[in-house]
Amino acid sequence: MDKETSPKSPEFKLEDPLGSALRVLRGIFLAPRKFYLNFPAAGPVKEPAIFALLVGLVSGLLSTLLLAFTNIPGAEIGLAGGLLRNAAFALLSPVAVAVGAVLYLAVLKTFVGDVADFRQLYRMLAYASGAMVFSWVPFLGAFFFAYATFVLMAIGIRSVYRTTFLTAMITALVGFVPLALAYTWITAASAGVVAG
Repeated sequence: MDKETSPKSPEFKLEDPLGSALRVLRGIFLAPRKFYLNFPAAGPVKEPAIFALLVGLVSGLLSTLLLAFTNIPGAEIGLAGGLLRNAAFALLSPVAVAVGAVLYLAVLKTFVGDVADFRQLYRMLAYASGAMVFSWVPFLGAFFFAYATFVLMAIGIRSVYRTTFLTAMITALVGFVPLALAYTWITAASAGVVAG
């Protein structure tokens, strides 16, 4: 079945937020290659931005609940500090996706050529950011960040732009490294600032 006749990947819909979000999450976790092979790169950014915000809100809420009821590393920032940090994480999620999309666009233009635009990469990364719904899990947040910004983006770049495996890996890695450094710094800095 070719791309023209195969069903499109599930997308977030405002008419069915919970069901469509679960379908997107199922796609990126259980069949990421199929998700991106059938992914319509062109399309609106409003729904993917709201999806990223929703993922940030859910992850932030679960992280705050974890801080409230456990004594895990990072709990020293307290419930109020955790709530503040998680609210900022949630509300800035669509902005973080935009920054990542700009970075991936520059890298993709360098290694592949002028094959993409900002909207396409925003949509791709916004749906990949669905993996961050589990970023609240202690000691595994960095894994889900890497899955979203490296693994899923490599699969997406290879599938959507029909690059070679090596080109997709290099492109994703070059985009991932500065994002990972920024994520690490922001996480550490926010814990320090909030803790006092």
